[in-house]
Amino acid sequence: MNKRLLQSAKRELHAILASRPTLVAILAAGTVAGLAGPFGTVDILPLLPRLAYWLAVCALTYVTGAVLVNLVLARLTARGWPRLAAALAAAVPAGLVIAALVSLVNLAVFPPP
Repeated sequence: MNKRLLQSAKRELHAILASRPTLVAILAAGTVAGLAGPFGTVDILPLLPRLAYWLAVCALTYVTGAVLVNLVLARLTARGWPRLAAALAAAVPAGLVIAALVSLVNLAVFPPP
């Protein structure tokens, strides 16, 4: 990947991550999930730790997905892939990494018996 393409991807990523609406959406998603307590977290964690858990999960998964998708998307479009096909292909490794990260967070927060 050439430096110009990498710089372009970095600029786009910075714009996404520094966006006020994006940050508000992540905060809102984490707050709603923390209050609702999906996947049994309402039964396992008290309110404040549950809010912290869901805010962290929402932020971690968004940032990870944004970074990986932007990097893979930049590389694939530079190789001539159509943008939609590149975005779909970029979602696969991002999803796998996100699943692994959430599993690690869950192991740290909810250790096996």
